Amino acid sequence: MGRLTTFGRIGALIAVGAGFHPHMTGRENVFLNGTILGMTKSEIKRKFDEIINFAEIGEFIDAPVATYSSGMTVRLGFCYCNKCGY
Repeated sequence: MGRLTTFGRIGALIAVGAGFHPHMTGRENVFLNGTILGMTKSEIKRKFDEIINFAEIGEFIDAPVATYSSGMTVRLGFCYCNKCGY
């Protein structure tokens, strides 16, 4: 038996990006998912540039997620989870 101590939030990375709505832009999805996970709009705004820069999707952040490659979707999902403490 061991012991595990955590600080912050914990979440599963089973299907990174699976919660994204395909007809919404990457930007809209980041705000939607942040809100669903209990973050305030100001928290999301504060971390937004860091998420997008880390995901390296550039101007595509304002395109519908349905137009993203699977790699872009996974990168955005992973970066979102990584930078938001999940």
